[in-house]
Amino acid sequence: MNFCTLASGSNGNSAVLINEDKHILIDAGYSNRALCTFMSNIGVNHNDVGAVFITHEHSDHIKGLSVFLAKHPQTICFASQMTAYAIGASNPEIAHRIVSFAVGDVIEYSGHKIKTIRTPHDTPESVAYHIEKDNKKILIATDLGYVPDEIEENLDDLDLFMIEANYDEEKLEHGKYPAFLKTRIRGKGGHLSNDASAEIVLKAAECGGKRVLLSHLSQENNTPRLAYNAVHQKLMAGGFIPGVDIDLKVSPRGMCGEVICL
Repeated sequence: MNFCTLASGSNGNSAVLINEDKHILIDAGYSNRALCTFMSNIGVNHNDVGAVFITHEHSDHIKGLSVFLAKHPQTICFASQMTAYAIGASNPEIAHRIVSFAVGDVIEYSGHKIKTIRTPHDTPESVAYHIEKDNKKILIATDLGYVPDEIEENLDDLDLFMIEANYDEEKLEHGKYPAFLKTRIRGKGGHLSNDASAEIVLKAAECGGKRVLLSHLSQENNTPRLAYNAVHQKLMAGGFIPGVDIDLKVSPRGMCGEVICL
């Protein structure tokens, strides 16, 4: 099982779990054409995608879902009950293609054990995914205003922790966003700051985490360097040397990241 972000950021999000047979997409926040191109660029056949798991219904996570499912009749879509309802209401032509689950369910799919975890975001029912296969563990958690207890409870021995580092406090404070939007981003249904991300990454390192992928960076209120430096400094202060004790990388915006071999 390998992993790669196809795109990550405020303008679109998608990642792929690469398997010998059925690949799994996490979110589909770019057009079908872009998603297929991204996968082709890393040697993944988009016709071998068996399932798409959606975190929530915001457009930067489902923009290409309707067309992707139409073009790939073999692909199943999974979403939480309220997310499935929201997607089906706005895209009735794919409502029958969505398999809904109750948050907290563990889904068995093609050898993967996928635990669903509620995340605090300004949608009715957004989720994170804890994925196990072949004794490897991945936790994918983006779009959360704070880190809930259940995320912390699933940090043990992660082979990969993909976590949001959306904004730098100073850039957000002095940026051009209106006050109401700054309040929304900082709120408990908003996004994680670099400092908040650094706190949970340190806990993951203390729990035996091996790789961290900072994701969903704001184009306006963050930079890869700011996000990386904030987490790097926190890890160093906690006694962990990035590149030695734990691998630390930032997902690129609008393009594929590197394929991570698990």
